[in-house]
Amino acid sequence: RRCGNIIDVRQNYLKLRFDHYFSLYEQLCVDGIELIINKISALPVLSTTYQQFVKMVEDDAEISEITKVIETSPTYTLNLLKIANSAIYSLSTSSVRQAIVHLGILVVKDIIISTEVFNVLQVKGTILEREFKLFVAHSEISNIIFHTLYRKANGEKVPEEFETACLLQDIGKLVILHFFPKEYKEIMSIRKTEPQLTILEIEQSVLGVNHGQAGAYLLDWWNLPLTLQEVALYHHDPLNENVFYSDILKLIYIANEISGKILHESKELFIEENILVDVKLSITDLEETVEHFAQTDFRL
Repeated sequence: RRCGNIIDVRQNYLKLRFDHYFSLYEQLCVDGIELIINKISALPVLSTTYQQFVKMVEDDAEISEITKVIETSPTYTLNLLKIANSAIYSLSTSSVRQAIVHLGILVVKDIIISTEVFNVLQVKGTILEREFKLFVAHSEISNIIFHTLYRKANGEKVPEEFETACLLQDIGKLVILHFFPKEYKEIMSIRKTEPQLTILEIEQSVLGVNHGQAGAYLLDWWNLPLTLQEVALYHHDPLNENVFYSDILKLIYIANEISGKILHESKELFIEENILVDVKLSITDLEETVEHFAQTDFRL
């Protein structure tokens, strides 16, 4: 009987996972998304260095070999060491190998993924370059705040598969910024003149899709993990019935809002009370977090 119960639990879990996958897929097949993608002459391809790195991870290569691949890219090396030495991990090292050992290969893989995506979609030499830098800063700050809130709410560290979940949450904004700069400027202009509208509503009216859908589509195109796709798709909508990792998405949503407040992207901090109750946080917790990080020097 006990074995039967275990099998039933596993079957129910698998059913939930399949339902989750297909709900994500349906969201990536909305009418407007293909029109947007078709306007892009060629979807960006991840570099051969990244492909080599992923292949070595899949083949369980020695850490020394993985280290050599990462060290061939100054950008990979810089971002890996920056995160390893950040407030989340406080490692204090200049050694890529030591960073890999300390963080674990799964976290390192996510860091390399986000670094590669930033490289592919970077914006340079235009008036929108600062917008790109602000995006990267927002993502990194959100990830640090997410870790802080998770520990405060649960008394333990973030599960390994979500340690870098915030880094690519807004990847769809980079898609718009990189491929549709004219429309991006229009969206930002409307946001200033019509503050009662959400960013998703404005994007929908201008482009026909929002940055959550665009980001999740690109992550799916690159065959990146479903967890990252879900975060990209629902980070503004954590109460959506299709969300599988509900508590994680709620905390990411809160971290995202606090990051916007700190970087002066938003004037007010509005978090629904039921979301705070669900994740076992209070208004005081949020105020303390904002105050703490507002005093931190985040250089763009």
